Amino acid sequence: MSTKNIIALILVIVGVIVLASSGLSFESPGESVRLLGLRFQTTEHHFIPPWAGVVVVIAGIVLFLVPLPSAKKGA
Repeated sequence: MSTKNIIALILVIVGVIVLASSGLSFESPGESVRLLGLRFQTTEHHFIPPWAGVVVVIAGIVLFLVPLPSAKKGA
């Protein structure tokens, strides 16, 4: 299996996971806030919408079906 096909398969799997879960949400650490000598850590919430899963699945399928241009030797 070529690298192109492995990447295409990973894209399709990730897209299906996003679609199956109706979007993914995750948190990442945000900025620290200092207030009256105390330090508070904030978090940022992120959401990957289901339409992004559709785009990733389509990109994986296209990558799998479209052949890579071959390098031609000679001139």
